[in-house]
Amino acid sequence: MNRWQRLAPVVVLLVLAAVLRLARLETLPPGFSKPELDTLHITEQTRMGRLVVFGQVDGQSQETLFQIVQAAVTSLSADGLLTLRLPSVWSGLLALALVFAFTRRLHNERTALLAVGLMAVGFWPVLLSRLSIREAFLPGLTMGTLVAFVNAFHIRHAVSPDKPHTNAFTALGIVVAFSLYVHWFGLFLTVVVTLAALYLFVSRQAISRYSAGAIGFAILLSLIVIIPYAATTLREIDSSGLTAMRAAMMPANPAQAVLTGLTGLFAGGDANPVFNLPGRPLLDPVTGLLALGGLIYGLRHWRRPAAFLPALAALIALIPALLSTTPGSFVSYAGVLPLLYILAAIAADRLLDWLADQRPSLARPSLILAALLVIGNLVWMAGDLFGRWPQRPDVQAAYDAPRAQLARYLERSAATLPTVVCSPSLLDTEEQPGDPRLLDLMIHRVNAPIRYVDCANGLVIAQGGEPQQFAFTDRSIYARIQPALRAWLDNQTAIPVDGLAEGSVLALDVQSEVENAVGRLLTTSPSGWAPEAPGGSGPVRLPAQFGRNLTFLGYEIDATRTYRGGDIVPVITYWRVDGPLPHDLRIFAHLLSDPAAIVTQSIAMNTWVSSLHNRDLFIQVNYLVLPESIPAGSYDISIGAFLAESERRLPIYDGAVERGNRLFLQQITVSEG
Repeated sequence: MNRWQRLAPVVVLLVLAAVLRLARLETLPPGFSKPELDTLHITEQTRMGRLVVFGQVDGQSQETLFQIVQAAVTSLSADGLLTLRLPSVWSGLLALALVFAFTRRLHNERTALLAVGLMAVGFWPVLLSRLSIREAFLPGLTMGTLVAFVNAFHIRHAVSPDKPHTNAFTALGIVVAFSLYVHWFGLFLTVVVTLAALYLFVSRQAISRYSAGAIGFAILLSLIVIIPYAATTLREIDSSGLTAMRAAMMPANPAQAVLTGLTGLFAGGDANPVFNLPGRPLLDPVTGLLALGGLIYGLRHWRRPAAFLPALAALIALIPALLSTTPGSFVSYAGVLPLLYILAAIAADRLLDWLADQRPSLARPSLILAALLVIGNLVWMAGDLFGRWPQRPDVQAAYDAPRAQLARYLERSAATLPTVVCSPSLLDTEEQPGDPRLLDLMIHRVNAPIRYVDCANGLVIAQGGEPQQFAFTDRSIYARIQPALRAWLDNQTAIPVDGLAEGSVLALDVQSEVENAVGRLLTTSPSGWAPEAPGGSGPVRLPAQFGRNLTFLGYEIDATRTYRGGDIVPVITYWRVDGPLPHDLRIFAHLLSDPAAIVTQSIAMNTWVSSLHNRDLFIQVNYLVLPESIPAGSYDISIGAFLAESERRLPIYDGAVERGNRLFLQQITVSEG
């Protein structure tokens, strides 16, 4: 059998693994979960040039090498559910290749194929390779460390006393050091390497007498690489990986945590729907028993490095999982994951050999049973991951599936149809990024031309009212829209979109309505220049130009009503965009007892200004709350625009002449309460 024929089975398994990890990658998981958004927050900071060892999200620190890789990948392409997950996919496939290399080197090809096969079709290994979280790198780092170790010390079925190669120890030092920049689990990989090296000396393995010098070289190289990590840790100990590790490994009841962790392996699984189909164990019963058998086998044959090293590494890598402050969480098993499948494969291989020795006629049927174990896991995983799990309401909620479905629809349609997104979440908060950033992350198209507005008190009409679509990230906001704004959306045609509630996307063609409204506003919105304006007071002929790229078209105020203290006066203003606008633009409205005395005021901007395009119209509602003790009389209302960061008001022009920075609107009448 030639080399390519021998490699054919593992190639088939790796292709199968790639298909399972890439199939429906942009829709499974259905969106981004909170852990992924925390990771992506650091990725965005990295793309903006903020390179740090530890990133901060909601007071929690994360090592940032995963995010640096993610930022580099997306800088060459774009954001999106698919591209942001590709580094995890690649890492998962690399981990499988390393599992094969490690297991075949220490045991045989059959054992290696079974380990790869079980891990290739495991529920959590497949899902982990689809998540944009740094733990997706841990299986590959674990196996990279072990492969580098056995290569450095010439370990196969036995240890060879060959002279050490500098390249092998260089790889070992670099992998261990860089693992620290991905996750604090790298500290446990350091322990694995240290104890494994001591084991080789204590058990008097036939290693080269030059190994001590090579180990020193690897240690020196690692120390050089981790200088920034160590310096940052000493300087910022409270936000370091050590602090994060301590917080993650201090359960209130250690004994209960260990019991729950073991139960998660073989029975109960992870109850968090973000990472599991609740109730599904990490390993099926057969694989679980085999993994336990492989561990026992390795400990019993502790003088044989090929048997003992996987068991030793698994015991150390299990510590963070069994002492986790979130017992049973599959995320805490990420580092030990490949070792569990390797132990199971070792036990299965020993069992197959024993059966063949006892009864040679069972040799072929037992191989079929091993294949059926992989196939059974494949069927079980596919039914759960591609069927039951994503359909659960708690999974849909955890991954914000409706917003992701909207993003996929907008990616197909926004490039050819002017689009406005109605969102109650324009600004980022500690708990949740705003919709502009969320949808931008989920859409693969660069700079999709989408306008964002909080429809409750603001509205955008794209391109002067030409045919367009209006999408809601939360359809329930429709009932809270200010009546004058909702009139633009009532009786519009709904566009059906799979996965979204009816009416989530509307088709608008309101150009004639816009022309009529603008004509009415220009003739029925009496306005005046401020008394202090150059040239003095006097009537304003609308439209009026604010700054260079903002035009005031008119307003609506119910001036026929008599107000009382405590009432609210809505001031609805209409604006046209004539070019790029400052991102911090705000609209103010003042209630004045005289031109210099402000009784009450309102500052607002319910539109994501940076998303506006030339010829867009936006409507802004400011609410003036009258003081309870306001005296009866007539009051002026003035409006204007300013920049929030500099507090500079935009000048208003009459042709080419500057005429102050505010306009006076109709008066209102206030009576005694």
